[in-house]
Amino acid sequence: MQAENFTIEQPEWPDLSKGLPNCPLINEAVEYLHKTVQAPREMCLVTVLAAISVAQQGLIDVEQIYGGSSPSPIWIWITAMSGERKSALMKLAFKVLYEYQRKHRKKFEEELKHYEKLCEIHDDKKRHLRKEHRKALESGDEEIIEIAELYLLDLEEEKPDRPISRDLIFEDIMPEALQYELKQGTGNAALISSEGGTILGGPVVRNLAFLNSTWSGDSYTVHRKSSDSYVLENVRLTLAIAAQPVALDNFMSKKGDEAKGIGFFSRCLFCNPQSEQGYRTIPPNISYFKEGGRRFNNRLNEVLTEYDEHLLLGDNNRYLVEYDEDCKPYAWEMCMRIENELKPGGKYEHASEHASKLFENISRTAGAITYFEKGKGAKISRRMLNDAAKICFHFSDHYLKYFQVQPDYIQDAAALYEYLLAQQQYGERYVAKTPLRKSGPYRLRNMVRLNRALEILANEGHIAVWRIVRTGFTYIDLTPNVHDELPRWEAFCQKHKVSMENWYAPTTGGKIKELPAYKSHWY
Repeated sequence: MQAENFTIEQPEWPDLSKGLPNCPLINEAVEYLHKTVQAPREMCLVTVLAAISVAQQGLIDVEQIYGGSSPSPIWIWITAMSGERKSALMKLAFKVLYEYQRKHRKKFEEELKHYEKLCEIHDDKKRHLRKEHRKALESGDEEIIEIAELYLLDLEEEKPDRPISRDLIFEDIMPEALQYELKQGTGNAALISSEGGTILGGPVVRNLAFLNSTWSGDSYTVHRKSSDSYVLENVRLTLAIAAQPVALDNFMSKKGDEAKGIGFFSRCLFCNPQSEQGYRTIPPNISYFKEGGRRFNNRLNEVLTEYDEHLLLGDNNRYLVEYDEDCKPYAWEMCMRIENELKPGGKYEHASEHASKLFENISRTAGAITYFEKGKGAKISRRMLNDAAKICFHFSDHYLKYFQVQPDYIQDAAALYEYLLAQQQYGERYVAKTPLRKSGPYRLRNMVRLNRALEILANEGHIAVWRIVRTGFTYIDLTPNVHDELPRWEAFCQKHKVSMENWYAPTTGGKIKELPAYKSHWY
């Protein structure tokens, strides 16, 4: 049926559109959230990853192939218009975490009341012993003075310990308060907001360097003028922000240069999904997907139970999720591919700060999904690393597109690909090339730019471009790896008034065969 295919065989970057075959719990959770809330799947995926990160960050670190280890928190940033159901999504995805926090906050409040009563008793004893100590000093008897001092020292050792708050999730908080919570609490926290303007316009972003240090796991010294200074060590922080574009634009106008310069956004999985408003429908059987949500929540509860046991033991050492030895060469190859894309003309030529954090984000994601799906003792396999790479490369494209740090030809290809995906969602498989200059992205009105964008997508295997030299008609197959579909092809030919006789003729048995065609450049 088809003529010459102009797709060039090249190794593909991992493609998220093909799913996460090694992460059944995560896949089911994404599908459950997508069907229930009807938010874009990409938003559902990063929100699931953030929930996993919050639950596991106090339990695990992740091995780095270049040596040492890194913290496990995954930062996510969602930029989406009003009406994309950000709040409903995050409320449902973090339900188990909020319930955990409510349960422990109630317990903490009871323990705090008991602690305050013990403190009152301790203070009364201290006042009494101080009086006795003053009397001893007045007496001048060294033996009595020594005994009084020993009583005071013994009492100081009996001072009650303040209960530890297990609050995990914060939103509208001062940076000083967040630092205090990390110091006095468990050392694990999350900044979560479905209305990101409260964080972007709030005080906590005044200190981006502090937030960056928590991502990296570095120690951070907090200097105070009116109280004791202290050092934050071994603390973990997950960031999950969903904001409207206007809130992000306002933030970028004030602190954008600093945020990008110090790599704040580069640490995030940046999600800017295509809107689904106007295309949402009520699924026929939501209960079918609830089982996936139940399994995901059960696993989250299991992880939180492990976390509680870890805290009771008072062990500050986290479990290290390591690479499988067979996976390390593949990981190095992936790392080098990112490095090569920093060269002139490469994908990350104008986004070096983003590329510098990309492989670490892949490692963190691989470690997080490995522990969540497989449990303690599992190592990062090549399959798990490939799933993590699918996720991170996909949202890397979102970052490059939103911040427009790609060369024009890469942006052209991304704009064209988004347009063609929309056509596919509308039920199209075959798209004529000529109308693209009018109906496609405005930036591709120029034929040279359109041709280059098509070539990039074809080389990456996303599409196939075909041309019959006999007629000069050129079209695009949006699913080149799937067998041709005769009904859709006939409808396409009728729509564009293409004669079926120019392409194929019926043979015995009613089958279709291709007419001879020869190789040709398509522009």
